[in-house]
Amino acid sequence: MKRILFILFCFVGLNLSSQQLNVSEHKMFSLYFQKQALNNDLDFHSGIRPYLQHEIEQDTNNQVDFDSSFIKKDFRLALGNMNSKKKIKFEFYPLFNLSAGVENHNINGTKFVYDLGAGLGFRGNFGKKFSIELNYRYDLASYTFAEDSLAVKRGVVSGSVIDKYQGIHRSSHFIRGYLSYTPIKYFNFRLGYGRHFIGEGYRSMFISDDGNPYPYLNIQTKVWRIKYINIFAWQRDFQGSQYNGSNARNKFSTSHYLSVNAFKGFNIGIFESVIWQAKDTLINRGFDINYLNPIIFFRPVEFAVGSPDNVILGVSLSYRFLDKYQFYYQWSIDEFLLREIKNNDGWWANKFGMQGGFKAFEPFDWKGVFFQLEFNWVRPFTYAHKNSIQAHGHQNLPIAHIKGANFHEILMRVNKSWGRLNLYTFFMYNQYGSDLDTASFGGDIFRSYEDRFSEYGNKTGQGLKNNLFLAKVSLNYLLFPESALTLECGYEFRLNQNRIQSEVSNYFFVAFKSNLWNRNRDY
Repeated sequence: MKRILFILFCFVGLNLSSQQLNVSEHKMFSLYFQKQALNNDLDFHSGIRPYLQHEIEQDTNNQVDFDSSFIKKDFRLALGNMNSKKKIKFEFYPLFNLSAGVENHNINGTKFVYDLGAGLGFRGNFGKKFSIELNYRYDLASYTFAEDSLAVKRGVVSGSVIDKYQGIHRSSHFIRGYLSYTPIKYFNFRLGYGRHFIGEGYRSMFISDDGNPYPYLNIQTKVWRIKYINIFAWQRDFQGSQYNGSNARNKFSTSHYLSVNAFKGFNIGIFESVIWQAKDTLINRGFDINYLNPIIFFRPVEFAVGSPDNVILGVSLSYRFLDKYQFYYQWSIDEFLLREIKNNDGWWANKFGMQGGFKAFEPFDWKGVFFQLEFNWVRPFTYAHKNSIQAHGHQNLPIAHIKGANFHEILMRVNKSWGRLNLYTFFMYNQYGSDLDTASFGGDIFRSYEDRFSEYGNKTGQGLKNNLFLAKVSLNYLLFPESALTLECGYEFRLNQNRIQSEVSNYFFVAFKSNLWNRNRDY
């Protein structure tokens, strides 16, 4: 993949307009565009991210400053002005992730935490129909105790695979890139290496961008009040391999999402996804052409081909009102039997997750204030499968909610902005169950559900019950919008408590980084 991106980089550098490019995928910056959607008509679908620039500019009736003259002067080398009428234009911009902090842990002691990352980004356009973006950053870091625990266990952190272990130091490569083509206004094709997010929430029960990037083909169709996306992805299973994935197994997934703005303020969405292994003990399936049809339902096809592929279904609803407020809901279904639900006896295969939330943009006319409250609940064994390669995950991280399954969670975030200056607060309480001994209690989606401890009597939070509380407050200033370069300082408090031990962490940090992507530690 690194070689492919390098070749593409060299190629477009010789040839290179920018309506098909993504805006920043970072959760904080996407708030601006979601706010604009509340004031808009029926054209914009805010539950499908990342957003395209031309969607923001056309549908919000409020031109976003993607071409800051300050950045062009000091941080960009471009062939022509990006707003000019020249057909071929491109730009380069630096990517940084320079952060340092101190963490005090009640069990492990005090630790110096740092992240030294640098790289280069590139955007270019061929007229109004074809665009390209490539980003690469190399990081050398020492993680917080919680993140380092995941790194040792999984060999990954949110956003990247760890390349090398060097004592307490971890090195990783952050790579993103895509080619975007819009032949006519109804269709957009994106071939790339990255992540997606479906939903209005902070989390997603379908597909989130908390995990690691993957190669994909994204086809978006937009007609009238309808937007329909197809995502064909090549993913990998790291179970049973070394931390760097040298013996990883290939898997594929196809996802559909139909978003309909039924009337002003009300949206309904239908989701389905199927995951299958590229090779089993009998045949080398590769990419199954039965799942190429963009308008079929996967469950009948799964039965028709006689394969035990993992199919996830889902429904989403959202309603916005008074141009300021929005309720939203998601329901994700892995498996269930209505008879067993009625019996209410905790059958293990009643696997589903739900989300409900509320967002407010400048409530009571409080200028620059954003508020969000969200509840998430996922039953044990949801997203898991008989074999880890068919779990709803990629490179040892879940594709949907970063916590996996067997938990319920409530979170709140409040943001106050003064232009480019933001005061951000985040609070989360998550009660989850982890495994005991050799049995699976349904929280680790990469464990086979055949390892389950019981056929009946399963309930959310079973196993070793953990109570996790996380609080974060930060002050950040957006220096350069073009590369989302941000100066930030903040404090994080983390408490994880179970019947065995209680872990308390206090973390203070400062950072100078490019917030083009999400890399979360809130799990």
